[in-house]
Amino acid sequence: MSPRFISSTEKMECLLLEVSKLLIIPSAFLEIFDILVESIPFISEINHEDSTVYEVRYDNYVPQYRAYRFPWKSNFFSMQYDSLDFGMVTLGNSSSIGVKIYNRRDDSVTINEVFNMDSSFYVNESLPINVAPHDSIEITITFEPLEEGRFTDKINFRYVTDTLLIAQQIFVQGETSLVTEVEELNEIHSYSLSQNYPNPFNPSTKIRYSLPLGSNVTIRIYNSLGENIITLVDNYLPAGNYEVDWNAVQYTSGIYFYSLEAIPSEGNQIYHAVKKMILLK
Repeated sequence: MSPRFISSTEKMECLLLEVSKLLIIPSAFLEIFDILVESIPFISEINHEDSTVYEVRYDNYVPQYRAYRFPWKSNFFSMQYDSLDFGMVTLGNSSSIGVKIYNRRDDSVTINEVFNMDSSFYVNESLPINVAPHDSIEITITFEPLEEGRFTDKINFRYVTDTLLIAQQIFVQGETSLVTEVEELNEIHSYSLSQNYPNPFNPSTKIRYSLPLGSNVTIRIYNSLGENIITLVDNYLPAGNYEVDWNAVQYTSGIYFYSLEAIPSEGNQIYHAVKKMILLK
């Protein structure tokens, strides 16, 4: 039997098949991007410590296959928050939150792609965003609702080259309200204390709470030792939804607690709730 010569295309198909067998990557986490012409094939994966897990080359074939496995994070650069809650923003207005990008490497990092689906959320800075070695830079993410409703999205910050894609993602959410003030008050059936946002935060955060009845209200902040370090609210408030800011610029990083104590003007039942928050500088 005469020998059969294997074409370059067949070689590449066999190579990718063998790689996929070794990796045992679920199909749900495998995405193939861009068949690029006139470039050298290169497949690689970087683990959480920025070490190469595997590396495959086939230098004599023209098209390049780039494969990335998700979900995936790298310490190539990092974001200050992994989620942002803008709370309630009325139509026609906007809310902005500053977010730091950290570069702990010896080389500079360039963020050259920012991608998200919902135009109600956007990054104010223009690209590229350059972060010097062992430095950080603050960017601003804005929520500006274009219509009434509740909005969620994921903003992707990417460092992309011909053979590399490093991405970090921030989950964002915000909402508007269609109800009138009277309708809103009628919908408050019980006392509630919401989780602060953003969380973790630096240096300020917002605390929202609801009162179904007029009450004497006290909101206190405690450190990890249980010491009351500041009182944000201590007075009588009518029924309604409220929000208070805490600026912790003078405090150190760590775990803090905030409490709501409400004594209704009618009756003697006391509402008390405590939640945890993290200051991260």
